[in-house]
Amino acid sequence: MSASISTVLAQFSVSQPAAILEVPKKTAIIRLRWPVVILGSYLLLYSNGGRLDPVIAHGFLLFYLLSNAALYWVDEKLFSSSHFYAPLVLFDLLFLTASVSVSGQIGADFYLAYFVTIVLCGICKDFRGWIIVTLLSPLVYGSFLLQSTERLDPILYLRIPFPFVVALFYGYFVQIENFERTVKEKAEREAQRRETQEQIRRQLERIRALNQINLAITSSLDFNLVLGVLHERVESLRPGAATAVWLLDRQTGELQFIACRNLNEEEWKSYRWGGRGFTTDVLRSRRPLVVTNLQAERRTWNPEFYRRQGLVSFLGVPLLVKGEVLGVLSFYTTTEHEFTDEEMEFFSALAAQAAIAIHNSQLFEQAQRQALELEKSNRVKDEFLSTMSHVLRTPLNVIIGYTGMIKDGILGQISAEQERSLEKIMVRSQDLLDMISGILQATSLEAEAVAAESQPVNLTELLSELRSAYEAPLAKEVALIWDYPADLPTIRTDKDKLKQILAQIIHNAIKFTPQGEVAISARQVPQERKVEFKVSDTGIGIPQDALLLIFEKFRQVDSSQARTNGGIGLGLFIAKRLADLLGGTIQVESEPGKGSVFTVTLPY
Repeated sequence: MSASISTVLAQFSVSQPAAILEVPKKTAIIRLRWPVVILGSYLLLYSNGGRLDPVIAHGFLLFYLLSNAALYWVDEKLFSSSHFYAPLVLFDLLFLTASVSVSGQIGADFYLAYFVTIVLCGICKDFRGWIIVTLLSPLVYGSFLLQSTERLDPILYLRIPFPFVVALFYGYFVQIENFERTVKEKAEREAQRRETQEQIRRQLERIRALNQINLAITSSLDFNLVLGVLHERVESLRPGAATAVWLLDRQTGELQFIACRNLNEEEWKSYRWGGRGFTTDVLRSRRPLVVTNLQAERRTWNPEFYRRQGLVSFLGVPLLVKGEVLGVLSFYTTTEHEFTDEEMEFFSALAAQAAIAIHNSQLFEQAQRQALELEKSNRVKDEFLSTMSHVLRTPLNVIIGYTGMIKDGILGQISAEQERSLEKIMVRSQDLLDMISGILQATSLEAEAVAAESQPVNLTELLSELRSAYEAPLAKEVALIWDYPADLPTIRTDKDKLKQILAQIIHNAIKFTPQGEVAISARQVPQERKVEFKVSDTGIGIPQDALLLIFEKFRQVDSSQARTNGGIGLGLFIAKRLADLLGGTIQVESEPGKGSVFTVTLPY
């Protein structure tokens, strides 16, 4: 029996409480009961003045000893339940109390030590506290007994180990309960921590999914790419889930199946829904809809279809953009699933972003179609203008040629009045020919069929040639003033195009100056390696709101039928396009009634 006590004490010498408390309960309880049984037996057998007959006491003790021995044959599982060892502890408590009571000659000090020890063991929540109570209780009680008048009584020494055994026995069960409660609380905290981590992980996955959908919105307008990202994000969040995208056909008012993931696409596309089904309900209500079991739900249209597909639960979310419904995003699971409010909120947010992406991609495709149609329209227009220009130039040249022959008297003498009429015909025909040539050139510039040449150009000579073209008197009271130095540099550019730019601007200045002057100047800007040409006039000027419009094709400040100046509004358009082709710029400053200043700048 001493070996059993030493074994228990050896177990309690282990530094880790968990190692002691994890000893099989059956073994620990049986070994801890032996000291209790032995101590109770000694108290009954060797206490003076016992109240029980020795035969009865021996029989009672034998029964008590056998009760502990019988525990060796009890199933191990029962010792793990407090419903088993709690009555056992209560029985031992009653037996010890009865042993102390019937032993006789035991005073109140023993009862006090007995119950105080039990109370201290019960309130010790810490393993170290239990060990301290177990070790100190016999010492304190022993020191008290040795100071009493009974210190010469041999029975006295049987009482000293009693608090130790009581503390060891009852304290074990208290610590077992504390240990199991601590383990349970730790397990609950660990489970709560794991649940929190899982919630954080799911939240991060959802945020990542929304970010990737948002990235797809901002980085691409490809409809198929957006759908692919959407399906991948749903797959990563709920593996095995099936998704389907339905878009509203504005002409028929019905949903059209667009794309899916983890579904038999051919069967879904071939199935005739006819405006029936839960997706149509979502479209009409514009609110999410959950169906826990499609196969068992009475409202399901053709549940056999879902059985073949292996689909059970359904969540439908409308695709809404600015209050307008685009379609429905459907989620399906292969097992019965209750969609939580959190999941519905997330999938609604996912559908909202997907709706924006789909709407943007639809707008982009619509814009592309419109751009193609516009490009086709412009191409047809340019082809028409180019063809008509070529076709009209031939008869017009013939008209001008024959008019000149008649005017020069080659075909016979004509009167002075006939000559003046023919002169007007030639001027108007030439104007018409210039218009046709302008249309042809503008068409070529828009089609980017005109290339710039690079050759040395003496600017002084170029301006002299241009000046000589205006030596004839003008038909209005307008003076041309030329101001440029003789040492202008030679630059590399396209001479004909630069000359045409300046001619168009000068012609435009003369046309819109009823009387006054038109000044043409040029200068070099060495620090910027540029040359600058200015054409200023004292004409009618241009309103500020029209300055950005005058370089557009077929655009004039006065577009009314009653305007006094001719032309079709191509001169400045051609000049601007040619300047861009040469790498230069044209700027204009003007004020109504005070004239205009056009500045052409070319790099060299």
